[in-house]
Amino acid sequence: MINRLVWLVFLGCLSVGTQAKKPPLSAVADLRYGVALYHFYQNQHFQALSDLLVAEKKGGIQGHGDNPEIMLGGFYLAYGLDRTASDIFERLLDVNRPQKTRDAAWFYLAKIRYLRDDIEGVKDALARISDKPQASIAHELQALMINLAIKDGELDKASRLIAKVDDNEALAPYLYFNMAAAYARAQDYPLAISYYEKLAKIPQREEEYLALYDKAMTAAGYAYFFNKQHDQAIEQFKRVRLDSPMSGRALLGYGWASVDDGEYRSALAPWQLLAQDPLIDENTQEALVAIPYAYEQMGLAKVALDKYRDAEASFESEIVTLDTFVNDLNSEAMLDALKIDPSEDINWFNYAQKNKLAPQLSYLTALFARNEFQGLVQELRDLLVLQRKLTVWQGRMQFYLDMLDEREANRLLEMNVIAQQEAFENLNKMQSDRRSLLATLNRFDQTDDFLSMLQGKERERLARIKQAEGNLLMLLDAGHDMALEREKLARLRGLLLWNAGELFAERIWRGRKTLEELSQRIDGAVEAQVRIQTIVDEGFDLAPYRTQINEAKQRITRQQANLKVAIEEAQSILRTEVIAALAQQRSRLQYYLAQSRLAIARISDEADGERY
Repeated sequence: MINRLVWLVFLGCLSVGTQAKKPPLSAVADLRYGVALYHFYQNQHFQALSDLLVAEKKGGIQGHGDNPEIMLGGFYLAYGLDRTASDIFERLLDVNRPQKTRDAAWFYLAKIRYLRDDIEGVKDALARISDKPQASIAHELQALMINLAIKDGELDKASRLIAKVDDNEALAPYLYFNMAAAYARAQDYPLAISYYEKLAKIPQREEEYLALYDKAMTAAGYAYFFNKQHDQAIEQFKRVRLDSPMSGRALLGYGWASVDDGEYRSALAPWQLLAQDPLIDENTQEALVAIPYAYEQMGLAKVALDKYRDAEASFESEIVTLDTFVNDLNSEAMLDALKIDPSEDINWFNYAQKNKLAPQLSYLTALFARNEFQGLVQELRDLLVLQRKLTVWQGRMQFYLDMLDEREANRLLEMNVIAQQEAFENLNKMQSDRRSLLATLNRFDQTDDFLSMLQGKERERLARIKQAEGNLLMLLDAGHDMALEREKLARLRGLLLWNAGELFAERIWRGRKTLEELSQRIDGAVEAQVRIQTIVDEGFDLAPYRTQINEAKQRITRQQANLKVAIEEAQSILRTEVIAALAQQRSRLQYYLAQSRLAIARISDEADGERY
């Protein structure tokens, strides 16, 4: 139900709200509107509605006129929130709004009032629409006026309006069917048949229209039947597809049309085919008692008696199974049996035909086709979707709190690690060492003091030379001749000095390289100090976010509790509807069971004393 309604609403949304003076948008002006459109085209209507509501909460969508509001109102209308939709459309009736916007608003208000059976309100809203509404709502407006005339009993007016409908319009088959059904209810069968035939002449390709075609051909067959045109009725019934949901009704009508012409043997063929179907279809149930009736009319009492007894056993067995199922049908069992999938929209009439529901629930095909039932299922499915989303968001709230804890821990850890770095703790000492090293290197470079650059064993050798020179002076003072040793020591000192000079430039370069590395370490330590101070002075205050998240958690918890009550109430209402429908099916089974037993008793009584 929602797919078609939302689609029709959306067709009007695409161009209604744009000011006439503005050129049409070639692209989405507001990304949030684009996201909503994307989810709409993906048939994710609940998500699209959420996108619009979030955008509205954050200041509204810009650059698309009244389109977002009309689209939002259309969603509310599709989800059955008539009052909220009315409020939105009534806001769009401001005289400062473009005429196209006001036309669309009055049109959707008319649709809402039509759903509420407010006929006078519908007429008032339609009277306020301009003589030339925009093309996006023109066809729907025409359809609404025709359906209003039908509902108001003005079939002549509806006929004049429907004469202007083009067969190529998407709504034309539905309008023809509604007109035919209205004339059939008025027992004007020839006119009803004429509209069924108009529908039949429209090429049918999509499954949705083929289903409507089968329904129309079945209804046309019964219109011919009630008009005593049995041959034409049979021809109409033959046009219904055997795999159609209406095939059972058509086969049953085919048989009764033959019976009315006294062709009992011809009636058996469709009824026997129908009797092979499961006993969930009321047409099959009727066929089980119609077959022995035909045999009885043909004078085959023994065969009729056996068939009645077979029907009696089938009805008794089905009633016992149905009673057991109803007794076990609690809310959870009902959800499992219905296989409600909250992830997608479902046409329940088709769903019941194509999916393997619990056998007893297949009795509910007629119930599935009712808008009221589909509305209840849709409401429950939406509540289940909302429950799933709230569960997800509750988990996200805890995730966000964990993120805050992790961020706080990381900040403290970063401060602690950097604070413990040796470079940071010894920053002053490193700066002092750098100054001392720089001064020493500059002095060495200026004085070419090679010996000051000696390292390791070279320094030890210089120390020994100096010690030897001291000893030599003592020996000279004592009167010894030390010329040879003095020359040897001079040669050793000169060699040491020459080696130091060779390595001086390289050692100065290495010293400056060490100085550069020390400077980098000092700069890193200074940056770390500044970063820590920034974290301390300008760090994000996480407390407000923690408060907001905790408040959101509490709000979600309250919403979950309210939602649980709403789901239980929706399940209870739906279960009541299902049980009531099953009770009707049980009454029908009992009725046919009683017919079978009466027929058995009657045939047995009439045959008393005769040999079978």
